[in-house]
Amino acid sequence: MSAVTLGGDLVHYEVLGRGRTVLLLHGWVGSWRYWVPVMQQLHLKYRVFAVDLFGFGDSAKNPRRYTLDEQVRMLVQFLQSIQQKKVAVVAHGLGAWVAAEMARRAPDTVAKMMLIAPPLFDPGDLANRPAPKPVTNPTRPEEGDKTIYNTERPSTDPDTPLASIGRGGYPESAAERRSPDPDSLGYADATIPNARMINRARLEEAARALAAMRTADSHSTKPNEDNPLFKRFAGQEPTALLNKTMKRTDVQYEKMVQDVSRTDPRVLLQMATYYESGAALDALRVSSMPTMILHGNDDPLIDLPNENVWNYLTHEKEELCVPVPLSCGHFPMFEYDAFPRLLVNFLDSADISKIEVKERWRRRSR
Repeated sequence: MSAVTLGGDLVHYEVLGRGRTVLLLHGWVGSWRYWVPVMQQLHLKYRVFAVDLFGFGDSAKNPRRYTLDEQVRMLVQFLQSIQQKKVAVVAHGLGAWVAAEMARRAPDTVAKMMLIAPPLFDPGDLANRPAPKPVTNPTRPEEGDKTIYNTERPSTDPDTPLASIGRGGYPESAAERRSPDPDSLGYADATIPNARMINRARLEEAARALAAMRTADSHSTKPNEDNPLFKRFAGQEPTALLNKTMKRTDVQYEKMVQDVSRTDPRVLLQMATYYESGAALDALRVSSMPTMILHGNDDPLIDLPNENVWNYLTHEKEELCVPVPLSCGHFPMFEYDAFPRLLVNFLDSADISKIEVKERWRRRSR
């Protein structure tokens, strides 16, 4: 077991292989563990990390971290802690939603994305919806934006890997290793009595104010209970979702039951409550990295997006955003025989629009 402590909360992950980095993110049902077959498939060519999001698996069960903001912040800090600047992301369900938002807020961290069963629902205004604005300077939060992710690096204590951190990665640049501003650390002219104590008090006050602001930010949005994702998760226990998405006779079922038992039921409802279908689509609309989006035609949990959604997401970037409906349910990695080949082609291809996929959706000519 490998883990890092980020912001005082444990984040569990597993890593396998060597080479270019791939980040695997699980969905609402299960944890990192159902990625094991994929990790075994990729490890000879890639260094594969599988992470438990907050509330799942062996990661912290802290309800204050069960927001989209906090999950994204955790992932960016995790990548910093393992010294990975840019990764390919393969994400499923909830993880796909979080990955898309991370790509919007911190685009420098994502090279390409395969999003499996992301929640993409038609908000009803796509024909006249104003074009969203991308994050123009990802290293500095825009005014009014809660994005602060790339401005922070986790401290070396306690936010350091506890076990089996890879040796590969990217060393910090000389600029990043430069000595900090003495004033920022509480040091000042020695001729001023108690200057260090004064500055330290100011720093502590500023830290408390920042913490209060973040807490307010994470709870400032009113719950959007009238949304399709909330309706799917309201009153649902993790085991009930497993039974909805997988048959008891399936080979993977017994393993999945053990993982689902580690899920905090509160994380499902809490994240779904603040879901906004328009915002989720906007995050993908503005992303500039190659993105392949997979949905099962028979998925009992997440509906196949309609034509309006696909037209909105692929507008003026059909070569970068490739929707692929598959003949399977909620878990293509188990149910779709050609998934291993599709995944490898996606990771290896410089142009994902040229990947041959029988079921690929294509924009209708007008």
